[in-house]
Amino acid sequence: MKKIKIILIVVLVLFSFHLQAEKGKKELFSILGCISEYGSRFYDYPKIDVTFIEFFYPGEIEIAERFELLLQEYYKVHNKKFSVKKVIGPQGHIYFYDKWMAKRINKHYSKTKRCRIYCAYSINREYILSADNNQILEYVLSSHKRHSPQKTKSLHFANAPELAQTTAAAIEKLGGKDVYLYHCIKYGVVPSSYVVVFSSFPELEKNTGLLVNPPVFNNDWEKMDFTQ
Repeated sequence: MKKIKIILIVVLVLFSFHLQAEKGKKELFSILGCISEYGSRFYDYPKIDVTFIEFFYPGEIEIAERFELLLQEYYKVHNKKFSVKKVIGPQGHIYFYDKWMAKRINKHYSKTKRCRIYCAYSINREYILSADNNQILEYVLSSHKRHSPQKTKSLHFANAPELAQTTAAAIEKLGGKDVYLYHCIKYGVVPSSYVVVFSSFPELEKNTGLLVNPPVFNNDWEKMDFTQ
C-alpha cells in the first residue's frame, strides 16, 4: 500500500511538472510567430539588450497591438503582473522591452551557420517542428498575419533565411501544398529577401478566409531548399 502511495505521489508530481511546462504554450507559439528576425534574432556584438522583445515598423500598428495582447495573455496565464514596456521611437517604430519575457523567447533561439561571420540567431527549428500540430498552427497563423499583410498565399521575410526555411517546413508539415521558398539573387551573393509560397493550405484558410494567389517570380528570384 505504501509503495502504491509513493507511486501515485510521483505520478502527480510529474503530471504537475508537465502542466507547468505546457502552461501558456499556445500563446508562446503565437508570440514566436510574430518575431521577424530581421538580420537575426540578436547579436553578441556589441552588446545584447537582455530586455529587448521585438520591434515593429510604423506601418505595423495593428499587428503590434495584437502582439501586445498576446503578451498580456501570456502574463495572465502565468499569473504575473504585466511589466512589458512599450516605446514609440522618433520615426514611429514600436519597441517592446521586458527581461522576463525576452528570456522566455530567447531560450528558443539557437546560433546559425552565419555565426562564422557574425552571431546570428534563429528560432530553433526542431522546437517548432516537434511541437504538436495545434501549436505549429498557432505559430504559422501568427507568422502569416505579420508577414503577409495583403493576405496572399505567401509570406515575405527580410534578411531572415533560417526563419523562412523553418516557416516553409512548418507549412508543409501541416498539409500545405506546393510549398516553395524563393530568394532574391538580384543584388549579390547574399540575398536579403525571402518568400514562402504555397498553392493550398486548408488549415490556414480556415482561419484567414480565402487567400490571394502568390506573386509570380521572374529571373531575379531562385528557389531555395528548406528541407535541411
